[in-house]
Amino acid sequence: KFCSYCIVPHLRGRSRSRPVAEIVAEAKELAKTTKEIVFTGIDISAFGRERGEGLITLVRALGAADVRKRLGSLECGVIDGDFLRALTDSGFCDHLHLSMQSGSDGVLRRMNRRYTAAEFIRKTQQIRDFMPDCGIMSDIICGFPGETDAEFNETLQTLEQIRFGGVHVFVYSERDGTAAAKMPQLPKSVRRERAKIVSELTERHKREFLTSQLGKVKDVYVEENGGAFNTGYTSNYIKVYTRAPLKSMTPHKLNEIYKEGVKGHYE
Repeated sequence: KFCSYCIVPHLRGRSRSRPVAEIVAEAKELAKTTKEIVFTGIDISAFGRERGEGLITLVRALGAADVRKRLGSLECGVIDGDFLRALTDSGFCDHLHLSMQSGSDGVLRRMNRRYTAAEFIRKTQQIRDFMPDCGIMSDIICGFPGETDAEFNETLQTLEQIRFGGVHVFVYSERDGTAAAKMPQLPKSVRRERAKIVSELTERHKREFLTSQLGKVKDVYVEENGGAFNTGYTSNYIKVYTRAPLKSMTPHKLNEIYKEGVKGHYE
């Protein structure tokens, strides 16, 4: 989409999609050896447009694959009632990663992002209406060229309204060949300080989300050996520390916040 800070479209060209039937066939085969599949790409929100199919077509078709399914990063424009219903009907996780990048309309325009902060807030509210426990994650770029104190505060206010379950926080860095690299740059010390503020704020929001899930029972797919505990994830992308065996998918009661997630007890 030629966001002003991003070099990817200059390197990879326009979006290209695999056929739906091919992806579904691969998913069915993988479902024989795994309990979860993640579907990802450079811009999966644009999936299938050159074929006249669209992401919702793929989501519905993947209902035929008997496995837990999770989507990679999305643009907020794909979120509507039909899409959310398709996700829930087709066995997809109640976890969505929506790349926001900034909560200031002025910064979003300079980034060439195609939504407003208010629109993004509405989309997250719509998701929670459909999936109250949904883990909604995002990305934020701090210190974008020309970002004023007022615009940075707008981002903080937007974050306070949305309260993501987790955020990847990035310090803006120039990429030669992008439009943003030609804009007036902020001092790197300002960029780092703003990233620190956003990290502290979003970590508090993550902890609030984890706390809201304590006492609930969630299926956990145990994927890694973490030493004293194995670790895995719930459908809404909470990291769970558990004694359950690797590669198992079992119900866990979420008991207490621990490290990057929660401790879980399984029967």
